[in-house]
Amino acid sequence: MFIVLQTGLQGGPAMAAEYPSWGEVEAARSDEASKRAQIDQLSSLISQLDDEAAAARAESDERSRQYEIAQAAFDEAAAATRRLDEQTETARLQAESSTREAGRVAAMMARSSTLGVGTEAIMSTKGADALLGRLGAASRLTISLGLVQDAAQRDQSEAAALLGQAEVARAERERLLTAADAAFQTAAEASLLAETKLSEQQQFGEQLKAQLAVLSEDRAATEADFARGQEERKQAEQSSPNLDSGQLSAQGWARPVPGRITDPYGPRPQQPVPGVNPFHYATDLSAGCGTPIYAATDGTVEYAGWFGSYGNWLLLDHGSGVQTGYAHTSQLLVSRGQQVSAGQVVAFAGTTGASTGCHLHYEVRVDDARVDPEPFMSSRGAALG
Repeated sequence: MFIVLQTGLQGGPAMAAEYPSWGEVEAARSDEASKRAQIDQLSSLISQLDDEAAAARAESDERSRQYEIAQAAFDEAAAATRRLDEQTETARLQAESSTREAGRVAAMMARSSTLGVGTEAIMSTKGADALLGRLGAASRLTISLGLVQDAAQRDQSEAAALLGQAEVARAERERLLTAADAAFQTAAEASLLAETKLSEQQQFGEQLKAQLAVLSEDRAATEADFARGQEERKQAEQSSPNLDSGQLSAQGWARPVPGRITDPYGPRPQQPVPGVNPFHYATDLSAGCGTPIYAATDGTVEYAGWFGSYGNWLLLDHGSGVQTGYAHTSQLLVSRGQQVSAGQVVAFAGTTGASTGCHLHYEVRVDDARVDPEPFMSSRGAALG
């Protein structure tokens, strides 16, 4: 049973005023009873932050799992609809061919009509033989016409039946698309809540642990000391090499990583990670931890953040119904709504989520359905692998 997402304290960051200030911590050092009470409070707050972050992550993972089920159902329905459309078109062409053949045979019968044969021709031996021949040919044409008319009727019925099935399949596809979209929005909201809780845990948890260390070790420290250490850590995290853009094809597309293909799109009976979909809706590409990942082409960031089994996931919208996805990344360098350029470094490869090692799980979506990335990218001059 899913929890209800809220926007208050349960769904957003707690206010700093709810936590002990550095002045209160320093004051508690002078009194053993106050110090012990402050240590207990800090330990409880740290545990609460950890529990809330873990619960939010678990909820996010479950919502993402439900989305994957809904998306897979839509992908299968979209593929079934495409197959039915192809079969319907084939049947339609066959019905048209059969109808034309029936018309051709009917025209031959009209030209071979025995009407207007004179009495003299019937009475003479030569005329009688000719008449019998013409009657035999007409009989054969009549039989042939019946056969082709039956075939034309069967072909027309089959085409009509397939058309009806295709219409039903399209309606089901749209229903499943609506369900998948709703599941995605729910999963995205749960992921945002988990990110908020994680951010809160990181923001206040580190301060609480630093305050706890001050009391436990009975040493002096100030808020300025803590802030200075946080700034040094932040600067170290943000320092990264200046990376070049990926090489673009003539059509403006780039390979997301240069690595070889390690797991193609398609059925995967031997699941590398228990619980994941046995059908692989992506192409896995080898990429060492920290390898730059390039945007396949120009687009807008549709989603950037944690997403269940995908781990850190990036979804780019390129317009015209085309999207590309990048999963299991160690770090995302862009945020939702941001415009990106073809070949821009948007993330680093990692092994977050349901992954057994650093690599890139690369998806291509056309009209919301996941398709095989290999032929798609090859047709755009940016072959994978």
